[in-house]
Amino acid sequence: MKNFKKIISTAVAAAVALTAFAGLTVSAEGNITAARLKELAESDTLDKSPYAAEVLEQTYMVPGADVLESSGRIGDIIDPKKAFAAYGDAFDVTKFFEADNGGSKNFDEAIAAQQFSFIGNKSDISTEYYVRIEPTVNADGARSNAVSVFVNTLNGKLYTNLNTNQSIFIDNEEYEKAAELINDSNIGTPVKAYIFSSSHMLGVETDTGCYIIPFMKYDDPYASYLGEDDGTIETDRIYTVNEYNARKTGAADNEARARALLTQKIHEALPDIKTADELNAILENNKTGGSDSFSKYIGTEPRYSDVTAGQAAVTNQMSDFNVITGENGLFRPDDNVTRAETAAMLCRLFEIEPSETAGFPDVPSSHWAAGYIGALANEGIINGFDDGTFRPDDSVTYEQAVKMTENLLGLTFESDIWMYGEYPVGNLIVASQIGLTDDLGSFDSGSAASRIDMACILSRALDLDIITNCCYLDELNNELGFYSLNDISLSSLKNGGELTGKWQRSDQEKQKYADEIGKEYIENCGGVIDEWNEKTGGAMSKEITLRKNCTLKNANPVPRLTD
Repeated sequence: MKNFKKIISTAVAAAVALTAFAGLTVSAEGNITAARLKELAESDTLDKSPYAAEVLEQTYMVPGADVLESSGRIGDIIDPKKAFAAYGDAFDVTKFFEADNGGSKNFDEAIAAQQFSFIGNKSDISTEYYVRIEPTVNADGARSNAVSVFVNTLNGKLYTNLNTNQSIFIDNEEYEKAAELINDSNIGTPVKAYIFSSSHMLGVETDTGCYIIPFMKYDDPYASYLGEDDGTIETDRIYTVNEYNARKTGAADNEARARALLTQKIHEALPDIKTADELNAILENNKTGGSDSFSKYIGTEPRYSDVTAGQAAVTNQMSDFNVITGENGLFRPDDNVTRAETAAMLCRLFEIEPSETAGFPDVPSSHWAAGYIGALANEGIINGFDDGTFRPDDSVTYEQAVKMTENLLGLTFESDIWMYGEYPVGNLIVASQIGLTDDLGSFDSGSAASRIDMACILSRALDLDIITNCCYLDELNNELGFYSLNDISLSSLKNGGELTGKWQRSDQEKQKYADEIGKEYIENCGGVIDEWNEKTGGAMSKEITLRKNCTLKNANPVPRLTD
């Protein structure tokens, strides 16, 4: 078996070797002493494990030194007779006392049931053993009073992990406190005890049953919000396992109901905000999206005298959607499409009303496409060139045509450069993924696009989902989320379908919408949030969290050109 190497300092190793138990105060009146309780709790030691010898042969690594020369045996720093077992969270174990989880009668059965549930094989174990050391503080200020070795056997193979800077919280003072509580109660004399390290509790068994003794208070702040009795777990008292579990499950139920009440109050204050359930229902319904607005045109007769039979379907479709009009019965499919013509096609396809002016010095108001160009500029889809011009009569390049089309669909990438790459690479990658360029064959992205190729790009855009955005309350994280989602296809929208979210065609427009919603959120829901934070001790933010989680979907795969 390969040795598992884990960093541990020589200072810690020396401290472990010097550690010894100095004894505990004995309770004069009770029937259990702190020393006896400690003996019971720390009796399940590593030397009793069938894997002890193999664990002790594993190696650790001294920090800052060469691995091969400076690794040493775990057995050199861990005394297996002093390394006692501790279990993680009491509730993870005690929930197996419940009837629907096997109805364990004692801690041994419950621990075994938990290990079986977690690991999946009763022959496998997962146990952490602690060795106390003199308290130390590392460079980060973290306190350490133990070294632990995690022993896990899975499918007959042994895995160990040596950890430094560990804390084992149950100390002499707490054993004293537990003994005092037991002696003042009528639960009987413990015959077994169990340390639950992560929840800072002690479990004990007597002839009257199984009990939990917490050394740290666990508040239930949600009960205050609900105005009900809380499920707080107090110190200075002993709980039966059933009492403890009832409080833990009650506190969890209180949290769920409190979050639901918070969602209800925010929803009432600002109805436009969706709940997480409403958003999930939308996402589920939109899984089947997409459409086929093209197939019915296959085989139709050309409407333009200069269009081939193989080009007729796409040009006929674009004519029906009023995207192209041709001139004198001609479409001129192989001519380069100008930037002005592209602006006109896009505005017609996406039903964007022309503006009064273009807003560019080289596009006078008398220019036939000035209104279309101005409309796209107002939408944030086009910005022109660095010198402020638009150059309407220049040919549009494939990469420019792709970017404008993607932006109008709501596919903006300023926040996703890390995933797709900067313009034009990112836009072209996405265009390929969603099928916008499937009919173009091999093309130079910086070259002029033809009119027939532009028709194919726009035809495929018709069958792509529009990306919209909506705000919803994330009850789990207590925040307002701004979510991008795939909505209905453009052709479905043009045929009377309704969008679920709000359609933003640029990152600037999305940010503006987020700012508006954020302001409205604070104005309408600020008091609700303040109440939540005050009563639960929470820190719910009034900021909006931007997300982009839409899934890129492919356009209808039917080829637009057949010759």
